[in-house]
Amino acid sequence: MEVFLALGLGLVIGYFRWLPARLSGLTDAVMQYSLVILLAAMGARIGADPRVMQGLAQLGLQAIMLATGSIAGSILLVGLLENRLKLHQEKASAADPAGTAAGGFAWYVPGAVVFGMLGGLTLLPPDWVPWLDRTATWALWLMIHAVGIDLGGNSASWKQVRRIGWNVLLVPLMIAVGSVVGAVITGFAAGLPVNEASAVGAGFGWYSLSGVLLTQVYHVQTGTLAFLTNVTREVMSFMIIPLLYRQGKTITCIAPGGATTMDTTLPVVTRVAGTEMAPLAFISGSTLTFLVPVLVPLLIKLPF
Repeated sequence: MEVFLALGLGLVIGYFRWLPARLSGLTDAVMQYSLVILLAAMGARIGADPRVMQGLAQLGLQAIMLATGSIAGSILLVGLLENRLKLHQEKASAADPAGTAAGGFAWYVPGAVVFGMLGGLTLLPPDWVPWLDRTATWALWLMIHAVGIDLGGNSASWKQVRRIGWNVLLVPLMIAVGSVVGAVITGFAAGLPVNEASAVGAGFGWYSLSGVLLTQVYHVQTGTLAFLTNVTREVMSFMIIPLLYRQGKTITCIAPGGATTMDTTLPVVTRVAGTEMAPLAFISGSTLTFLVPVLVPLLIKLPF
């Protein structure tokens, strides 16, 4: 709910041009620095949690395999959709800030996560851990608010969605199918049954809910694997989205983020691919978010 409020307030401010002209150029900087803070806080939270670090040691390889499979399946199907329906738009020029940002993200995103993990593992006092969640939450709200301001002041953003029409719903559909199928394929290599691999893949990057659901309805180890897999997917998405955009994949760059393109990875898409892609990313992420609590319990009950 807070994400929608932050985005909605930003949309109103941007649409009515309530932000002074001298401050309008600050939204990009706000998104960038808020993202670094969010990533560092996420990394520190992981490093400071002994259960997560123990899970990484035990299930880390499986989590990486499943996250990679889910992302690869999503990219493949959305890429085919983009080419088939000719959904792509003009790629930003080299002089465009979005195009320049695509290269920068590939460097400082992993750096922020690793820096945060090392700090959480070695330096952070245990009683500071709750502050990490608050810091990450405030950074996320600030990012989404800045995205909303940009989006509200850019009419071309909504023209892009109207041009695509109902085909906009095909994007999250392809991401969902690609995520589940990709996870099942890599699950075979990881020695996992179809029901577990598919349910983990159906988390679509929403690690908190998918992990809790599978812990409650199935098994704590599978819930831990779902948590780690979808955390890994989210972190990988921060790096892969800019790389896809640099290859001219303006719609496909949404695919890795899955459900997170309605919140944490939305500013990344906006930053590297332009504000025009924000409505499509938000609609896709919201649709996948609604599918997670439906698909995860359903797929874990498969008899194979």
